[in-house]
Amino acid sequence: MKKIYAILITIGCLICSCKQNSTVSKAECKCIDHRFSSSKFIPIATSTIDNIPVAFCGYSSKGSEYLEEYGILKSDSSFIGIGYEVIDCSTQKSIFDEGEYYTDSIKINVNGFEIFRLAHIVNPNGNFGNLIPVIQFNFSKSKQGFQLDTLFAFPEKYFSDGYIQQVKTHIDSLENSELEKYEFVEFKMELLFLKALNDINQLDKFLNSGPYNGYLGPLFRDFCYYAKMRWENEI
Repeated sequence: MKKIYAILITIGCLICSCKQNSTVSKAECKCIDHRFSSSKFIPIATSTIDNIPVAFCGYSSKGSEYLEEYGILKSDSSFIGIGYEVIDCSTQKSIFDEGEYYTDSIKINVNGFEIFRLAHIVNPNGNFGNLIPVIQFNFSKSKQGFQLDTLFAFPEKYFSDGYIQQVKTHIDSLENSELEKYEFVEFKMELLFLKALNDINQLDKFLNSGPYNGYLGPLFRDFCYYAKMRWENEI
């Protein structure tokens, strides 16, 4: 079940910039000096929101053994975003930014673009699985400027009964292994999270399983947000 949360973003006087919107093209989009954007660099990519040109600006890296490349446009017009912003080219103002803590997948297409926030989830075949989309950001034009809608996007196959049972079996097999204690705690927390997505009756058990220490604290905070989003119409 999906629940849309509307967040109105004020970006100045859009009415005054209507004439400018019609004259600015994607080719003229530039990065600005802002939180994750610098005017010294060209945009990672350009696109549109309801025919209004926008630019994606932010950090980039060719990646390493432990981190996929990000901020680099691929041949399929997609890129991984870590520390980036969406710039309204008609006003040269930032309308959205995502910090370095999160990893997003951005896909440019003929209708505009898609943004998904990603998360690592434990899987039955290894300690960490592939990056899985958890929420989707959708932009549209509004009278106040731009509207950002956030939707639950976690694929159901990753919290199905069968998948959860496989994950549980895998975690049980690690209990007496040399796995670091904090990693084992993380996997057990993620199992509770998957159960909460699968069954609303498991939601309170997961929400009350915290708090967690260290890096697990922010991770638990985000998973609670995603789980509540999943059942928003039911609680």
